Amino acid sequence: MLSSKSGAEVHRENRSSRWPAFRHQLVQRRQYIALLKQKRSAFWTERINAEQAYPCRLWRSFDELFGRGFAPALMPFLFVTAFVQATHRTSGHPSSFQRLV
Repeated sequence: MLSSKSGAEVHRENRSSRWPAFRHQLVQRRQYIALLKQKRSAFWTERINAEQAYPCRLWRSFDELFGRGFAPALMPFLFVTAFVQATHRTSGHPSSFQRLV
């Protein structure tokens, strides 16, 4: 038997029946994000307070905190190797470049 409700009415009912679960999930996510921020803040505050007497460690912690890491020494070699392989795959690589490899 066909329902007498329109598509919009059915959609509205489905949406309203899912709202409490969605709302609960939204609240849980906000609580998780707040807890994560609190724990990060506590971690870095404790770490910086503990390393105040050691300037080298303190600067290393700041670099880590701000994401200022150093690339491994192998990375430039990998880049050059990939670049050389890519240029050799092209049909017309310059002959002067072949001498470098």
